[in-house]
Amino acid sequence: MDIRLEEHKSFVVCGYSVLTDLENGDRDVGKLWSGHKEELQGLSGKSSGLYGVMWYTDDTHKQYFYMLAVMIDHMEKDHAGSNIQRLEIPEGLYAVASLPDGADLGEAWTEFYFKELPARRLETDHQHGIFFEWYSANGGVELWNPVKHI
Repeated sequence: MDIRLEEHKSFVVCGYSVLTDLENGDRDVGKLWSGHKEELQGLSGKSSGLYGVMWYTDDTHKQYFYMLAVMIDHMEKDHAGSNIQRLEIPEGLYAVASLPDGADLGEAWTEFYFKELPARRLETDHQHGIFFEWYSANGGVELWNPVKHI
């Protein structure tokens, strides 16, 4: 797995989120994608593509929020009264893995998190706490994990 380290500045995304868990995540996240993908792709964002943003609700890592989002400069006036949400992704050091279209994301995250990061003497920066997937409009996906050196 090809991994690079990247210092990334904070940025803002807007989209829709769902509180889910490991058992129901595939179903709940699938509903977000089928219900909001086209709407979000139609927003004027800073970059083309979609973000799948995740953060855990507690230290057990059983429940988490997943947000399907786009990067924005500011919240559009016509979305101010809707259920669309805004989230700032904090700056930090990220380990980034690039995957081809059709890659099994569950397997990729498992290999990335449990094998590749420790092999590089990195661990997740849980104080940062926000992980994301970047789905480029040109195809492919990147896994972004906040890290610190061990």
